[in-house]
Amino acid sequence: MGDMATVPAPSSTLPAKRGSASGDLQKHAEQVRTMRACIESAGSADQVREHLQTSDFYARTVSIVKSAMLADPATTVAALDLLLAVLDMSRDHIPLFFKRCRSGIDVLARVLVDCANRPSPCIRHVVPVLNTLSATSPGTVLARCAQSLASFWDVHDLHPPDPDLDLDLARLVASIVTRDDLDGHIATLLMSDAVVSTLSCGLIRSCGSLVGEYERTGRVSDPGASASSTFAAALCAIAAAKPDAWPLINLMQSNGSICTIMDAIDVAGSAGRVEAHARLIVLLGFMEIDADSIGKAEVRETLERFVRLETCCREMWAAPGNDDVVSASLNELSEMLAAPLFGEVAICIPDIVKLLINCLGNIDEMVMVPALNATYLFLLACPDAQQQFLDRGGFDALAECLHDYNVEIRVTSMEILSIVAARHPENRSMLQSSGIVKYILELIGQFGRDDDVGVQIVEAGAGVLGLALTETPANQEYMSDHDGVSILLSTIRACIAGEGDIAQTTIDALLLALNNLVYRNRRAQEEFRKHGGFEVAFRLWNDDDDALLASVLNLLVNAIDTCEPNQEMVCTAAFQARMTSLLDGGHAAISCVLLSHATWNHERNQALFSTEAVVELLLKHVASNAKQDQLSLFALMALSNLSYQNSALQDLVAKFDGVAVVHEALVRATQQGDAVTYGAITTALGNVVHRHDVNGTALVGLGGVDLLLTYITDNDDDDTSEFGALGSSAFLTIVQMGETSLTHILQVLKTGKAPAVTGNACAGAPDDGMDPLIPYLTALNGIIYLSPAMAEFVIRSEGLATIVGLLRHESKRALAGYILFILVNLTVSQQKPVQARARSEGAFDALESCLRWLGAGEPDDDDAAFSRGEIRRVIYQVLDNLLTGNTSNTREFLSRTLMIETLLSDCGELTGARRNATALPEAAEVLLTLCEQPRATDAIGVDRVRPLLEIIQQRTSSQTMHDKAQHLLQQISGRRH
Repeated sequence: MGDMATVPAPSSTLPAKRGSASGDLQKHAEQVRTMRACIESAGSADQVREHLQTSDFYARTVSIVKSAMLADPATTVAALDLLLAVLDMSRDHIPLFFKRCRSGIDVLARVLVDCANRPSPCIRHVVPVLNTLSATSPGTVLARCAQSLASFWDVHDLHPPDPDLDLDLARLVASIVTRDDLDGHIATLLMSDAVVSTLSCGLIRSCGSLVGEYERTGRVSDPGASASSTFAAALCAIAAAKPDAWPLINLMQSNGSICTIMDAIDVAGSAGRVEAHARLIVLLGFMEIDADSIGKAEVRETLERFVRLETCCREMWAAPGNDDVVSASLNELSEMLAAPLFGEVAICIPDIVKLLINCLGNIDEMVMVPALNATYLFLLACPDAQQQFLDRGGFDALAECLHDYNVEIRVTSMEILSIVAARHPENRSMLQSSGIVKYILELIGQFGRDDDVGVQIVEAGAGVLGLALTETPANQEYMSDHDGVSILLSTIRACIAGEGDIAQTTIDALLLALNNLVYRNRRAQEEFRKHGGFEVAFRLWNDDDDALLASVLNLLVNAIDTCEPNQEMVCTAAFQARMTSLLDGGHAAISCVLLSHATWNHERNQALFSTEAVVELLLKHVASNAKQDQLSLFALMALSNLSYQNSALQDLVAKFDGVAVVHEALVRATQQGDAVTYGAITTALGNVVHRHDVNGTALVGLGGVDLLLTYITDNDDDDTSEFGALGSSAFLTIVQMGETSLTHILQVLKTGKAPAVTGNACAGAPDDGMDPLIPYLTALNGIIYLSPAMAEFVIRSEGLATIVGLLRHESKRALAGYILFILVNLTVSQQKPVQARARSEGAFDALESCLRWLGAGEPDDDDAAFSRGEIRRVIYQVLDNLLTGNTSNTREFLSRTLMIETLLSDCGELTGARRNATALPEAAEVLLTLCEQPRATDAIGVDRVRPLLEIIQQRTSSQTMHDKAQHLLQQISGRRH
């Protein structure tokens, strides 16, 4: 019995176990693909965030990494890459990772240990994830990964260097190493010299590459500068954190290494790589290189600035509980940051952001005030540090400062918030989520009722709100939910009625916040009207404070934008009179914008402003070409909305020769390549000439139609390009002219020669080798395609004869495709008068001439717009339009042997080599149309028609053609019996 117990399990059970493991791996891979598809299918960032909050995405991803890191590296890499992509989408996703997957960081750290002894791609992909997590939680990453990183580095040091991995590891070290040591985790990380050895080698290698690149190319690339800067930052962080255990002694004693660093400093300075230049100099400072030994004065001065800054920071780290020392150091730091050139060095000081945030948390005002001042100056001097400040909890620290009763603390806190909100719009939502928007709104609402809330707080708070609302709909909605419009208006009223001097800048800041709240926000616009916003605006307007007037006008622009009830609020004679005077003053540009918004789709305001004075002023501004304040552009916008379906305004434009003024602006914009102004001009012209013969005729006489046509191409796919968009705008203007533009186009086509054009098309215009008649043909085809009435006008105006004549002209063969499409659209109605007119104008002769040309067998021109096959198809479309239900035209067709034989050939005869030919669909349509008339079948021959009908019935993809062919075959069979 004992022997039996040692017998191995039957071999038949082993495959099942292997299969189970394989199945798990396949399941993991499928899970990763499914999760990626789910993330990628999300329509917005909000949907991604909601998915992360409601699903177990993070836990599942980490579970896959944990299970597959050794057995299936490829799936592990895919999971890590997906995790990195999600974390990189938004900084908000990082704290969510720690919240929903508490063990996640431990699993990621485990990858470093478990995969260290083997060449695994997992290492390369897990380090960037740790880097991203350290952006907002460096302390957590250090605390949980210190031991794993130390163990990994001991093994990593035995392998050949991997520059990319070393760079990622250096970036991680620079992010997580901190002076306050986090209970000795740094000591754990640095217990082996391998860390510093790897980073030192990486630094010297990157510095050498930087110098070599500059010697070869005379420049330094972004990757080259970034590598040197990153390695230097990591070594600086280590040096700052452990000055008593400084393990860079070998590097310090190596003249070759020092010389390489010095050479890299010179190159970075010459190449304008400020960050790399400063970080390398700061590293020299930590290495305690004697400044007097450095020959270059610029480097010595930078090193001296570093020593002063670092001394302040070191004193604060050394005495965190000594408020006197910290306060004095902060004041000294502020003095330095206020001076030029200190900013580029300050950002290189390890932990300076963390140090400042720690000081902001001090409850003693003697520390808080200088800490806020230093932070303000630091973020101004070091814009690149602002994101790090936000990532490390800067918003939360400032939110706490706002609750202090010290006015200076509150105001400076809000000024700092304004700095970071202005530069980082992607983080403006954090102002709301951190409670800052709500608190500032409440503070502003207390103005006039709480003595602790003065104009300084109001002005600074309004500045923050104005930025928080800029292009951030979520914050607009939040403030609307919390009576933002009412509070801001009440505060403005309190400022107007307040005793003493209320600074104009305070009201201006409130107006800006209100302006950004109502911007494209219908709900806020309605609240603005209901809470007396227009009365407040008109009150400020009537005060004749020129400094505030621009802000008032801006507010009115956004308050009435596409909001008809609010447009009604400015529909008064007083408003019209005041606006007319402003159009001729220093605020003309914004006044034009306000006029444009007031008259947009509003007939009463259009009528109110349709005066000679307004039109004269607008035309004067259009002619001014005033680019500095975009006056000409805004005047065109106002003219566009004012003239839309407004015959009275069109008459005034004609009276003042306005078409000539706008045409001159068109020529100017075309020559200058000004696409924005061009679009505004074509819109204005379209409205001015719409159904107005006098203005339309004036534009034709000036050559305006010909100039507009230079923008029109025959490329249906060109609408997405700048030139294609301009062509669409030009075409719409020509369409607005109706019969006037068509008459001109037909006259040009009749002569067969396009007139010379005043002005040159801007960059992106069609090639100069293009036939100048193509835009005329393209425009004509587009117009008649869109409007059957215009097609009828062309036929009444002898246009059919002009088009047929062009088609018959052998010198215009290159235009055959364009001409034939026009014929298709002119005859698509299949009305007998049109069919008869086409026959009498020689359409069959022209079509037969084209078929003869196509039958000559010449190869296609690669540059031709239409292939010969495409032209043949369009010919059959024209023939189908001419033959349908028309006996006379059928007789005309049957009298032409070439047409019959070409048709039968293109349908595909069941003889010889063509036995398996596929019927040309357009040719088949014509044959079916002919065969509906029994005489045509007899004329062609039943024996020739029957097999062709059978081909069509068998091979067509059209059910209609199949049924028609089947019906005709039955008719033929019935007649034979």
